Amino acid sequence: MRPLVLKIAEAQNRGIGASTRQAGPLTIGNLQILRLVAAAMVLFGHLNHEVLQKPALASDFVPFQPIWWHCGVDIFFVVSGFIMALITRDSFGKPGAAGRFFRARVIRLVPMYWLFTTLTLLAMALVPAEMRHHTTNWKHVLGSYLFVPLTMNSDGAPRPVMILGWTLNYEMLFYVIFALAMRLNRRPGLIAVGAVLIAMAAAGMIFTLPMPLKVWCDPIVLEFLLGILLYGLWQHCGPFPAWAGLLVAAQGYLAMAVFMAGGIANHFDVTRVIWGGVPAAMIAAGVLMMRERPIPGPIKRFFIGGGNASYALYLSHPFVLSAAAVFCAKAGFVSPQLYIGATFVACVAFSWVFYRKCERPLQQLAQYWLAGASNSVRELPANRVPQLLPSGHASVRTQ
Repeated sequence: MRPLVLKIAEAQNRGIGASTRQAGPLTIGNLQILRLVAAAMVLFGHLNHEVLQKPALASDFVPFQPIWWHCGVDIFFVVSGFIMALITRDSFGKPGAAGRFFRARVIRLVPMYWLFTTLTLLAMALVPAEMRHHTTNWKHVLGSYLFVPLTMNSDGAPRPVMILGWTLNYEMLFYVIFALAMRLNRRPGLIAVGAVLIAMAAAGMIFTLPMPLKVWCDPIVLEFLLGILLYGLWQHCGPFPAWAGLLVAAQGYLAMAVFMAGGIANHFDVTRVIWGGVPAAMIAAGVLMMRERPIPGPIKRFFIGGGNASYALYLSHPFVLSAAAVFCAKAGFVSPQLYIGATFVACVAFSWVFYRKCERPLQQLAQYWLAGASNSVRELPANRVPQLLPSGHASVRTQ
């Protein structure tokens, strides 16, 4: 049985007339909520770390860490593989499809990341005492903007200027591999993607590689493949009742907790795809396979809105954390629980405003510039197929 959301998208596609410019957006609500959960996990992990770095707050603080919160990144990688398989399901082997796909990914990823990378460099120049990491040389800066880990940072880690950007280096690598594979038909194309990811992971485990291959060939790239496999499951086996989906997701979190209790899930190594990726895939499977209502209620729409702003939350929260730390120090906050709660809300609220006022306009400007269009962005030609837009919505457009 095909998923309900896909049926709706296909029904809308069949019903669009030639004179219709654009159908209303169709949201895969559970997907957006999953993105919000992943970003919130990363934020909560960083909040715990921030408290431990502040003697005034950390004197009697015991962090709540039933799981390694940074596994939110693993959920992001699995979701990314799922989304790429979803939005390209009718595009493999078609002329120009690979270019359109990659252009859309650049529009989605680059403007925001370049903005926050630039802000990080400005902070390093203006308030160096407040920065824990500093860039090393021009090569490090250039590699950061190009999504290529050319050199180590000042701590000797293969991280870009903006530390969180290490995940985006893997995202861009995956997009390049996927775009090249789209020149083939769908089945051989997806097999090629999987083969390349497996070969890279194997090379990273067997050989001592130079930069940037040392970073790119980390077995964590297999988490994208888990997402592609999850799409196949989603397409042919869903949807599940809500209780079944919640049970599968709960088992994924339980697996994370078991790995955490065993002292395994607290570091970066070649086994992360096992203790991070596999549970993340279980969580994603449980959430995405759940049956959805065609029209979500107000509470779900609220969380979907948070999912739309998840990329902004991921990139902006270090800056909000820094501002909150200064404010709390001046206000004399000594309660770690109050600090975590208030700062968590502030980060989410800021990301929602930033998404609406900055991220969407930046993406529209990038789309307009890359397309070289003279008309408005909304009227740019596109294939008449459901496609996931940067905000995470599926939409139908006509030529």
